[in-house]
Amino acid sequence: MLGKLEADPLFLGLTRPPMIFGVSLSYALLNIMLSTMYLTVASNFYVVPVSLVVHGVGYLLCFKEPRFMEIYL
Repeated sequence: MLGKLEADPLFLGLTRPPMIFGVSLSYALLNIMLSTMYLTVASNFYVVPVSLVVHGVGYLLCFKEPRFMEIYL
């Protein structure tokens, strides 16, 4: 019993940042803000699939490290 480490899922849930659709709140807000600005300025609806791809990349990064925005920025 002394040599075994126990993982507690409650601890992990309490220490992770708030998430929206699998990405951190700061990443989601940055993605929404930049996509909305580009859509407003360019009036180009191709930004919607691009923002979904960017969200997918963020999902993969947040799956690996939930606080990657705070670490790398």
